[in-house]
Amino acid sequence: MGSRDWSSRIREMCVQVSKAEVICLLARSLVSESPISDVFLTDVPAYGTAGIQMKPLKLVSTFSSPASESLQNAEQSNDASVNLKVTLVKSTQEILFGEATNEFFDFMCSFLTTPIGSMMRVLEGQSGLKCMDNLYTSVLELDPNWFHSSNKCGLLELCIAQDHNCKKQLIKSFNTKHILEHLISSRWSNNFTVEPSMFLVPDDFEVKPLSATSSFLLLKKLEISFSQTEERCVTVGMKEAISLLKAALTSTSSALTKGLGPFLQKHSP
Repeated sequence: MGSRDWSSRIREMCVQVSKAEVICLLARSLVSESPISDVFLTDVPAYGTAGIQMKPLKLVSTFSSPASESLQNAEQSNDASVNLKVTLVKSTQEILFGEATNEFFDFMCSFLTTPIGSMMRVLEGQSGLKCMDNLYTSVLELDPNWFHSSNKCGLLELCIAQDHNCKKQLIKSFNTKHILEHLISSRWSNNFTVEPSMFLVPDDFEVKPLSATSSFLLLKKLEISFSQTEERCVTVGMKEAISLLKAALTSTSSALTKGLGPFLQKHSP
């Protein structure tokens, strides 16, 4: 009786998957715990996700957790680092903005060229993006016989094209693949931005060129006086970079604070 009651509450349906659904499914898989229901059981705009009701995504805050043994080993062999001067609120230790060189901003831009699979591997399937974490773990745990040749290894160890990498890559676990650059890109310098340059990086990553007035205007917008703030210098190495990557993936408005906040005390003078 119980079995019949349960079966009466479910039904099968066949849906047509077009380009619009694929785009929406990708978007929902990044922000929702129920992307399939969001896309196929609601009215989805052709290109976009505005107006869709969804279950709130529960993000696991583990930015201060230690790196795994594999990442610790990688960090020991990686001496790349950049310095970032940050301005924060004295009372709350919330980072308001950072003053970044073109090297640091180049590293931030590399987030846009890195395959999601590479990010999942660096974060060991614990990015906080629940559905993508589940997908990565599924591929990791499935028997290799379910995949063609070495495709499973390829999915778990995706590479960044060399011409899409930045000169000072702080996360060395992001493998790079050398390709004939002249066939693909005319970008030879391994820099995304012109050097030397300075940028204002707010907590929400809405980056702007640094000027004599940019920090003042941001503080005015936030209604915070200079007397309420203090400056710190953070050395961003591999561990800090991984933490910042995770914060960038899961935070809506406080990536710097969540990503670098745990390291402020360590690096404070």
